[in-house]
Amino acid sequence: MVIAFFSNYFNHHQRPFAEAINAIEGVEYIFVCTTGVPEFRKRLGYQEMKADYVLDITISQRNRLKALELARTADVAIFGGGKVHDFAVERLKLRKLTFDTSERRFKRGYINMLSPNLLRHQWMYWRYGRKAPFYMLCCSAYTANDFYFLRSFIGKCYKWAYFTQVNDLPIEEILVAKRQPRCKIMWCSRFIDWKHPEMCIE
Repeated sequence: MVIAFFSNYFNHHQRPFAEAINAIEGVEYIFVCTTGVPEFRKRLGYQEMKADYVLDITISQRNRLKALELARTADVAIFGGGKVHDFAVERLKLRKLTFDTSERRFKRGYINMLSPNLLRHQWMYWRYGRKAPFYMLCCSAYTANDFYFLRSFIGKCYKWAYFTQVNDLPIEEILVAKRQPRCKIMWCSRFIDWKHPEMCIE
């Protein structure tokens, strides 16, 4: 079975999932990079990452053609961020098993309905994906609700998240050692308004 994941750039968020899928007998996993790592991500510490299963279309036209063929022939295709629209349309025309991933669409409210990216995505859904085996992997608790508001992916939404590597630890011993009268909160994210760090305190 061939599983292809089309997204922007390969990074530490995708690696654990990729390694786990690649370890399954009989599965060939390919990650298709459609863009390079943007400068603002590099300033946050992101690095260019390589792996045998990564196909970078920014390197050559030959790789782009390979990716297009993969969009047509893979047993399963998953689409994330980046320049994936043309690959997704090519696949949906063939009505093959396809998954899309998305965070919520209305982070800034319903003004996002005017987003060119959202309008293009909805056109793709209604033109090619509505009757295809096309499913949404929701990267936020609100994603399904946003798409249901748009009357798309109804009954076709599933919870999805990044998969991080977790080491085997003596959890019970750690919990006992950490019990104390004060509550400590660790925040692992950027301090930006739509991440809502205040909610865990409230």
